[in-house]
Amino acid sequence: MIYSYRTPRLRIEHLLLGLFFIGLFILGIYGVYSSYGPVILGTEMNANGEIEYLCAGNGCEDFKDFQISDQ
Repeated sequence: MIYSYRTPRLRIEHLLLGLFFIGLFILGIYGVYSSYGPVILGTEMNANGEIEYLCAGNGCEDFKDFQISDQ
């Protein structure tokens, strides 16, 4: 065995510390996602002339007023 724990309590403390950091990482990812607005990844014009958007981020389901300016 390469590394052995001296006591079961020390093993539990290391496990709890690891779980704390994993939880902190998940909360950080959630915070970034919830504060990030919609990002347009691409557009496509349908045969009827309407434009569809490929969107990522928070708020894409309500995103309909994006204007494309070619000039």
